[in-house]
Amino acid sequence: MATKRSLHLLLPLLGSACTSAVPVLESRPARPAPPSGGTEALVWRSADPVSVVPAGAEGARPLFHYDKSLRVGRGSWLLVGPGGLATVAFADGSFVSASGECALEILGPGEGGPGEGGGEGEPSGVLFRTSSARRLTVGLKGESRAGLPGGALAEGDGAKFVTRSVEGGPVKGGKVRVESRGPVPIRIRVGGETVVLDGARSIDLPSGGIPGKTGP
Repeated sequence: MATKRSLHLLLPLLGSACTSAVPVLESRPARPAPPSGGTEALVWRSADPVSVVPAGAEGARPLFHYDKSLRVGRGSWLLVGPGGLATVAFADGSFVSASGECALEILGPGEGGPGEGGGEGEPSGVLFRTSSARRLTVGLKGESRAGLPGGALAEGDGAKFVTRSVEGGPVKGGKVRVESRGPVPIRIRVGGETVVLDGARSIDLPSGGIPGKTGP
């Protein structure tokens, strides 16, 4: 009887001890929140090798599994090597993911287009321009534009598309294939003309790189 009475007295104490002694761990977010405004962007590394050359810096800063994100400003460069994967998130909700070899200059909304200074009469809202890229996955918001290898501009609020190098890879003389990946049409401006892609359509563009913009 004494043993049963002792157990009845101990059970409430054990229950309160269990609930109070076990700590509750908060889940860690997968990645930091993207910038809330301006031309700042968030670079997120998913697979090596990925490096960033911040604007004004002389050398590249590698990103590692323990230090995989970096906020950067206009004029920074994203460099991705073979097998690498990185994403750039912009303040307006747009993004670009680079898979494989890539050299991409980060501009941010409100700036000029590829090879241009952003002056009067020149394109604005260009998020980035690319001198070379193995594969890009792009999502655009609002009036933002994407600068593709060769100097073409892609735009479309809510547009999603993939670009990948064909015929020898991202080298001079090759081509870039742009493939629509959503219901929103993509407007591609190249050589004074505008091409509209919708549905599952694609188009091949020359990939000569941007003159004078081969890397940082």
